[in-house]
Amino acid sequence: MKKILVLGDKGMLGHMVKDFLSSKNDCFVLTTTSRWPNEDFKKIVKTFSYQNCEYIINCIGAIPQKVKSFNVNSELPIWLDDNIGQNSTCRIVHPGTDCEGDKDEYGLSKKRAADFLIKNGVCTKIIKTSVVGPELYSKNSLLEWFLNVDQEVIDGYSQFFWNGITTLQWSLICYDLIKNWNQFETLTIPASECISKFDLLMLVKNIFKKKIKIKKNATIKANKCLIGNLKVPPIEQQLFDLKKYIEDKDKNRESI
Repeated sequence: MKKILVLGDKGMLGHMVKDFLSSKNDCFVLTTTSRWPNEDFKKIVKTFSYQNCEYIINCIGAIPQKVKSFNVNSELPIWLDDNIGQNSTCRIVHPGTDCEGDKDEYGLSKKRAADFLIKNGVCTKIIKTSVVGPELYSKNSLLEWFLNVDQEVIDGYSQFFWNGITTLQWSLICYDLIKNWNQFETLTIPASECISKFDLLMLVKNIFKKKIKIKKNATIKANKCLIGNLKVPPIEQQLFDLKKYIEDKDKNRESI
């Protein structure tokens, strides 16, 4: 039984990781309500790492849709590796992002963490990609915004390219990583096929049966596609799997 601490278990990525790993018979998942950078948070994390907690999945992060300060994106991953890796056998999984090349404060904060972990990290491995998935308490992310938007017509960016994965797929990779730690490099980049945000929204529309018209918009141009080193299913299949996962979870909740 692997004892795993999931940090940020109420966020878009963290709640999926917690839910998915908790469904595995060989995982015992722990969480904490304490918040970084409080001293009690640091004490709790250190205590867990000293008491046979084998893995910490760090899903805490600040994103532009919610906050203006992004210090946690670099400070926490570095603190975890410095303070946990140096003093225990606990291993850490860190989510990287396709925005590390951006020159804004968010991108720079994520890049600082990634650069440190790749060069000086002791016990951290990175899963670098962009993710799409459901949220628990907000509608800021792409999927929740799209499924809840109350408009007949929205724009879809036909010249903004992306090759991320679903939060469910990220959780699957994370589970494989903690089971086969030594088989993974420090940096893992799972990447689906490169598609436009317009095409991504069209897939979500059809799979989740959202009645809305999506109009092509070519005014914003960007290429966020990463060169991957881990093969994953096509994003269409990932979205089908995500929808089924959500539906199965809802059915199980109703039957209790």
